Amino acid sequence: MTADLLTDESPRDAHGFPADPTLAHLDAAIDPTLMRQVLQEHLRPLPGASYRILQCGLVRIRYRPAVRCFLQYALRLIETGTGRESTRWVTGALYADTGRAKRIWRRARAGDSRWAATFAPFEPACFIPGLEMVIQVFPYDCRFPSLPAMMHRPVSLEVPCLGQFGSGEWRVEGWTVDPVGYRAQLSVVLRHTVQARDAMTGILGSKRFYVKLYADERGVNTLQTLHALGEHSRSRNGSLGMVRPVAYLDDMRALILEEAPGVSLETILNTCDDITPVLRDVARALAGFNQEDLPPASRSWSLIDQLTVLEKSRVLLGWACPRLQSDVDAVARRVVAGLEEVEARPTHRDLKIDHLFVDADGITAIDLDSFAGADPLLDPALLLARLMTMPGWLSSTGERAREAATVFAREYVDCVPVGWRRRLPLHYAGALLDVAVNSFHMQRPQWRDEVAALVRHAGEAVRGSMP
Repeated sequence: MTADLLTDESPRDAHGFPADPTLAHLDAAIDPTLMRQVLQEHLRPLPGASYRILQCGLVRIRYRPAVRCFLQYALRLIETGTGRESTRWVTGALYADTGRAKRIWRRARAGDSRWAATFAPFEPACFIPGLEMVIQVFPYDCRFPSLPAMMHRPVSLEVPCLGQFGSGEWRVEGWTVDPVGYRAQLSVVLRHTVQARDAMTGILGSKRFYVKLYADERGVNTLQTLHALGEHSRSRNGSLGMVRPVAYLDDMRALILEEAPGVSLETILNTCDDITPVLRDVARALAGFNQEDLPPASRSWSLIDQLTVLEKSRVLLGWACPRLQSDVDAVARRVVAGLEEVEARPTHRDLKIDHLFVDADGITAIDLDSFAGADPLLDPALLLARLMTMPGWLSSTGERAREAATVFAREYVDCVPVGWRRRLPLHYAGALLDVAVNSFHMQRPQWRDEVAALVRHAGEAVRGSMP
């Protein structure tokens, strides 16, 4: 982990969120200046070490009214004996269920004795009585028991990974692990970089693999989806490709994936001057994918499922930004009234600009956990919403974001049936509310301004305005 995980440590408004009487200490938990002091007092270093917390940043929040709140912090530390600095994730959890936080802490204390062998600077968990909060220190996570082991070089990974180097007698020469994505109790992605040498020829090779951990059986479902789409792709012509799975480890609930070929769309949009050709390629590939037949036994995602998510977004945005409640409600009403059940088609359902990779052979998608047979316009709508928020995510200007969204939208609608076009503005409005919720989760200093702008765009979209 690096220092770029940190947000600004400017003090938070103690009344930034409306009160939730079931989570009485939420105001304290969202104040990173206060939490730096609290964590310095309560986190217990492993034997022989001592750390001072230089900075505490709130990097993510997941809130369910009257139920619970997860707050992920990035701590910049200095080891007092050596002066070495590092950045570590810790997660605080507040629960409306009195006593649950303490129960989680007690389970952690009774957990794996091998914890001291990890790179973590502190004991895996602590309990803060004054806040009724349990703190979990990455890589400990009560929902991912295999995570500490996966931060090293698990023997169970060697055979499947070395098998990807091709023929020969490949032996490990080096193995490094980097966490590239973590949302407490929700998802973990680790990058394993393997250096290996062929004992017969002396050739040295290097490959990167991505290991995704699951708290349930969703990893098996994703593996089956990738295999089904791989078989299905034999008849494709210019459609969206999928990242290739390497293996699934049942005991670890770990899915091993090849590295996607090419460069991420995020990188291209942020570095290239002429983005029009690649956006047209992406639009054509996605349109082709969305019009394919569904592979057998695909999971379904109905209109009711979609509207349930919309309702959750409406409630959360109304709580976080009360002054926007009437505008959010108006958008939600128009979306609910305007959409109808349609024939299901292959739908990624979580397209982001860093989930698409571009190379000379085409476009490859990663992160297929949410794949389902659904209204296919969920995909272009969500990608459009994320393109329109580029100024908040990348170093692009607002004009560049609008240009990107316009190019993509025009190319996509030119490649799909005319009847699809009527529904796209409504899906786009719903996607903008979804992205607004993510802005709240990420807790950047300007998140309220971002949410207000997204809600305004959503209001324009339900009236038929598109990029």
